[in-house]
Amino acid sequence: MASFEGTEKTAAICEQCGSIFAARLWPDGTVRPIGTGERCPCGSERFRLVE
Repeated sequence: MASFEGTEKTAAICEQCGSIFAARLWPDGTVRPIGTGERCPCGSERFRLVE
């Protein structure tokens, strides 16, 4: 099982289609959606934090 120590739960938006997801912000600044793997259903792997 993956360790989420040092991560923060947040919201992220897919930079390609605009879908919003619950996400984890990793210590290195990587943003990954929760529950979809590392990709958006549209295929994008690029996310940013919702402001």
